[in-house]
Amino acid sequence: GQELKKGIRIIDLVPETEQKKWKDRYERTLKGGFVAEKEQYELENGTRYFEIRINPIFEGTAITGVSVISTDITERKAAEDALIESEKKYRLIAENTSDGIFTMNSKGKITYASPSYIKQLGYPEEITLSKDKESIYYNIHPDDRDIIFEQVYSAIREKKQQIVYSFRAKRADGSYMWREDNATFHYEENGNHVGSTVICRDITERKETESQLRESERNLKLAQEIASVGNWSLKPGDIKPYWSPEVYKIYERKPAEGPFPVNEYENLYSGKYYDLFRKSIVAAIEDGAPYDIELYLELPSGNKKWIRAICKPEKEKGPKGHKLHGTIQDITGQKNVQQKLIEAKEKAEEADQLKSAFLANMSHEIRTPMNGILGFADMLKDPDLTGEDQSNYIEIIEKSGKRMLDTVNDLIEISKIETKQISINYSRVNFNEIIRGHYDFFKPEASEKGLGFSLHLPLSDEETIIKSDAVKLDSIITNLIKNAIKYTPQGRIDIGYTAHENAFEFYVKDTGLGVPEKRQQAIFNRFEQADISDKRAFEGSGLGLAITKSYVEMLNGTIWVDSEEKKGSTFFARLPVNQSGISGNKAAKKPQKQKQPFPDTRIITLIVDDEETSSLYLNKLLQKKSTAIYNAQDGKTAIKLLHEHPEINLVLMDIKMPMLDGYATTRLIREFNQEVKIIAQTAYALEGDKEKALEAGCNDYLAKPIKREGLYNAVAQLFE
Repeated sequence: GQELKKGIRIIDLVPETEQKKWKDRYERTLKGGFVAEKEQYELENGTRYFEIRINPIFEGTAITGVSVISTDITERKAAEDALIESEKKYRLIAENTSDGIFTMNSKGKITYASPSYIKQLGYPEEITLSKDKESIYYNIHPDDRDIIFEQVYSAIREKKQQIVYSFRAKRADGSYMWREDNATFHYEENGNHVGSTVICRDITERKETESQLRESERNLKLAQEIASVGNWSLKPGDIKPYWSPEVYKIYERKPAEGPFPVNEYENLYSGKYYDLFRKSIVAAIEDGAPYDIELYLELPSGNKKWIRAICKPEKEKGPKGHKLHGTIQDITGQKNVQQKLIEAKEKAEEADQLKSAFLANMSHEIRTPMNGILGFADMLKDPDLTGEDQSNYIEIIEKSGKRMLDTVNDLIEISKIETKQISINYSRVNFNEIIRGHYDFFKPEASEKGLGFSLHLPLSDEETIIKSDAVKLDSIITNLIKNAIKYTPQGRIDIGYTAHENAFEFYVKDTGLGVPEKRQQAIFNRFEQADISDKRAFEGSGLGLAITKSYVEMLNGTIWVDSEEKKGSTFFARLPVNQSGISGNKAAKKPQKQKQPFPDTRIITLIVDDEETSSLYLNKLLQKKSTAIYNAQDGKTAIKLLHEHPEINLVLMDIKMPMLDGYATTRLIREFNQEVKIIAQTAYALEGDKEKALEAGCNDYLAKPIKREGLYNAVAQLFE
């Protein structure tokens, strides 16, 4: 406040404690200028903050002095301090609230995201903070996006301070949540939008509750429209109540006749139901006690009904009692449904027991052979193993593998039947030859078990040429004979048929364990066995008879069993036959693939398989049979190798591969190479797969697991 005299040095005005600092500043000023912000000074009117700007004054290139500009920024400093403190509080709140909070600038870039916001959507923080205006709303459901854009941009155009909107937001895992955003917009003094602060609340549960409530209200309204509910009322002292038209309909009484007289109710509600009705009415009139009861009606017409009677007395009691209001509803249909539900529940419980038994058996049938395979495979690693032990272990592994394959085949077969993927393929077959073939096949197994085994064929081969499905017949006969051998510990088994008009009645008779009478129908059902209490009586999936029954019925036949416990069973399959126009002719026989020597042709092989184990196995089978072997893990590589090595003349093509499957790969190969032999090899093995492979351009088809002789025989036939 002192008047500065001309010629006084500025340094003399500075306190001694500040003079060194000012001399340093002066020297730096001479070198290019100096700015000091927020200088703090204790003045008479309190602590003040200044921004000091010192610049040199030039005359030509020489410095003749300095200019000093001092600006009081105390108020700005206070505002900044308040803003910093406010931001600290804001962040503290944001990071400790369940609602998500984020801020973004005018360009749409998120500048801050609270932990709750990041948790809500599940995106990492670095991804959340990297979003720009093109992607900030990318996670909005497509049906909500345009609406939200319009609401936000309209609010900014209209300079609104705050809006609230809701939409479906996509989480990082792909699911959607309902979110309610409370957006506050920030503007400069000139009105330009500089950013937004958004509070995000997860309202998914609220939305679901609202949706359920709306659905409940809709259903209630619909039920009220559909249900014929009658209402009635009774004033104290009145003999007859008021009935709505619906009550007359329920009681099958004409309005002109009026309500039933009081003395007739005993006939309508007989026994315990009349006592319940009377006690409820009396308690409602005298004590104002509401009731909700179910009554059994026996109407004069002979019709019987269940009704639900509800009564709600008025609170105020008159001199003769309470006024009553109530409804009557015919619930006969509901009662019938309840009874059916009880019966269905009992059946479901029984089915659940049966399924549990089946699953337990399946677990055993899969784990047991796997135990044999894995256990003895591990024992093969023993360096001290003898040759005899090695042979025995390998035989056990083969048997265990076959047993598990049988189980898997049964499961696949029953699944195809359930999903109706099985079709009937009729052809000319010789019934005698089919049965004789199975007799020869199973005779060694029966002999090994010490069972007698006989065959009865009453007709000549020429008389048993029929039109049927050879594959289904084969499965029917196989399952019935295998079943008999399995459940016959001693005695004998007889197989054969009797001829009837337009039908052959095939039978398998055994002296085995027999089937309890109460289970003789159940054994043909899916997931059921003769004795469900025995979870592990014999090996097998227990699906054989269910599959057999399905096949017999597909051929328009019938199957049944005559059995006596501990004495044996006879299974019958009566199969219609069509002999019109074919009797006396030879049935066409399917050419059998006989074992042939491996060809001398120079074979260069390409193995296409994405499974390492399968590829290694095929390489081992063919390493001594092929001049060279190439391997591809996908169809694209296979095509490339065929272009690079046109000498390849054999391809083992896996069907199930990523990106480009075996069918598509084969079709592309055939576009430039018609000569190479292609054998499809797949674990699909479903009906129609072979035809699909051949149609795609394959020369042959092998189902996994591929056996050595089967592969060699297929190659030999292609190069004969």
